[in-house]
Amino acid sequence: AGFGVQRLEKEHYRKIHRAIERALADGAFGVSLGLGYAPECFYTTEELVEALAPLSNSGIPITVHMRQEGSGVEQALEEMIAVGKALRTPVEISHLKSIGKTNWRRSTPNMLRRMELAREEGVEIYCDAYPYTAGSTQLIHILPPECQEGGLGVLSENLREPSFRAHIRHRMETGSDFENISLLVGWENIVASSVTLPQHKCFEGKTIAQIAAMEQKDPFDCAFDLLADEHCAVSMIDFITAEEDIEAILRDETTCVISDSTYPT
Repeated sequence: AGFGVQRLEKEHYRKIHRAIERALADGAFGVSLGLGYAPECFYTTEELVEALAPLSNSGIPITVHMRQEGSGVEQALEEMIAVGKALRTPVEISHLKSIGKTNWRRSTPNMLRRMELAREEGVEIYCDAYPYTAGSTQLIHILPPECQEGGLGVLSENLREPSFRAHIRHRMETGSDFENISLLVGWENIVASSVTLPQHKCFEGKTIAQIAAMEQKDPFDCAFDLLADEHCAVSMIDFITAEEDIEAILRDETTCVISDSTYPT
């Protein structure tokens, strides 16, 4: 249905079902979801279950980057337990974690217990984890998900508009209804790991707080300008989790170890 909150119609479902069935026939092992990213972040739980209907009773696993990994991570886990229960097929939570100091040492034990209880209730749900406390993704992930309505080209232009920037800044300063990374961990823990423009190469490996100081800008303006200039093609490494939580997840006998690496292009 594109990059927006418009609802999925019957024709959308038919196309999704055909794509899943074709991929499975070609040898795919399962279906991978990124509910923290556009456009999948715009799906409701009910739409997600309907879109994945070809997997019902199949035993084919769903792997998922959950809708939230910060303050809403436990609710996001409940969503995936409900999906696994509705489809009666296995679910694997990708890189299980709790982002932000306010969630450390609390959400992770709760989630491990909840998954164990769900398995006792007949839901096949497991997780994987990487053995380090930093994550890696695109810098646009610091923004509220609705910013991506219309795609990255539209977002790049919007980030040059003062009214849009003011609105998004307010959302990021106060919002808890999305994975608000800058609020959860701070600009000093968000590193620009790769950029495309030659004049920005000096920023690689530096935190947004450091780049803002170099540019004599506010961190919000710094991040917005960088994304707009780079047409959103900025990768980040963010230091987001507690070592004790990662250790607890890795000690669980049902956890798989992963790298969460990206492939060079």
